[in-house]
Amino acid sequence: MSNKIGVAITDGGGTFQLGTCHPDDFYLTPTADVRVNFGGSPRSDYGAFYDTTDQPLANVALAQVITINSTSLNNNVFLSAGSRINFPNAGVFNIQFSIQLTNDSTQIQDAVVWFRKNGTDISNSASIVSIPNKHGGIKGHFILSLNLIETFNDNDYVELWWSGTNTGLSLETLPAGVAPVYPASPSIIITATKVL
Repeated sequence: MSNKIGVAITDGGGTFQLGTCHPDDFYLTPTADVRVNFGGSPRSDYGAFYDTTDQPLANVALAQVITINSTSLNNNVFLSAGSRINFPNAGVFNIQFSIQLTNDSTQIQDAVVWFRKNGTDISNSASIVSIPNKHGGIKGHFILSLNLIETFNDNDYVELWWSGTNTGLSLETLPAGVAPVYPASPSIIITATKVL
């Protein structure tokens, strides 16, 4: 963040006055209008990430980290260690994810997904879903999607972990469609946006 002082027009009880402020307190729109930035810089911290691999459940008795291998776009939020979303700057963030779960078992199976911050489970962050069974030779599919608002300190990180009731469960990347044409479905899409 810059420490330079800028100039802005402020409203002083019905009279416009010239004053000084931090340059991050105002910004120019694409049409060159000056806007006051209430509540933070318009260049806020954010990140959008996804994974293009299949992630089968290896062991029903063990928790498993959800990997993430790709970045769509980001600013002051970054990916590391194949699973960690890092927050260099403290703040309150809204984290949203969408997970493509599949079930290759002939029975309905349950999966549970939760958040860990700095290696410790976040209380009350788990979600449990039932995945439809395999039918007609086609795996059962389910999209789990939710969000969490959490406070992070400088250099904190967050991960997603999961488990399930059968090794036929997987977080699966599904290919793009041909007829009709549609994009691929990553095993996970996850975003983090600073809200405060």
